[in-house]
Amino acid sequence: MARHRDYTKIEQIFESTLKLVLEKGFAGLKMAEVAKEANLATGTVYIYFKDKDDLINQLYLFLKRRKTILFLQGIDQKEDFDIVLKKIWFAYFEVTMQHVNESAFLEQYYRSPFLKSNVKEESKQILKPIYDLLERGVAEGKLCAVNVEILLSQIVGPIHEMIRAYHDGAVEINAESMNQLYQLVMKGIKA
Repeated sequence: MARHRDYTKIEQIFESTLKLVLEKGFAGLKMAEVAKEANLATGTVYIYFKDKDDLINQLYLFLKRRKTILFLQGIDQKEDFDIVLKKIWFAYFEVTMQHVNESAFLEQYYRSPFLKSNVKEESKQILKPIYDLLERGVAEGKLCAVNVEILLSQIVGPIHEMIRAYHDGAVEINAESMNQLYQLVMKGIKA
């Protein structure tokens, strides 16, 4: 008989892992410490995750799905392209600001040796609505005809940099500065 998955415990493990990775990095992460932080037995962590690599990869996909669901919430892909892109851009900005630790983990993981090709492919599937939108923009002649990965980097990269500058005290984030950044981004990617 298959064991019932306790999603409350899985979320406890994910929250504890996120906290510890941000404090100690991936290399310093130990399953026993995750269990202790989550107030669970070490064996319980191994019921849900084969090893540290599995845990980190599953946490990445969990956070990626959750962030994508949040910034696509209420978006109607059938609307005019420019309206949809603007709504998604601002929603992505807001979600990234509200979930700074999760966003930091996602960036750190993506540049780590823990990133596996199958996880990278699954991550692309999670972002498929975004890739589809960008391909639509290129097809409609509204965006530069370049690889959608390049377009995506030009759309989200400035958001991450502005949030870093905000945390460094270099810029204020408000409606005016967000609109200014959006206009600059659009100048760079519009056909």
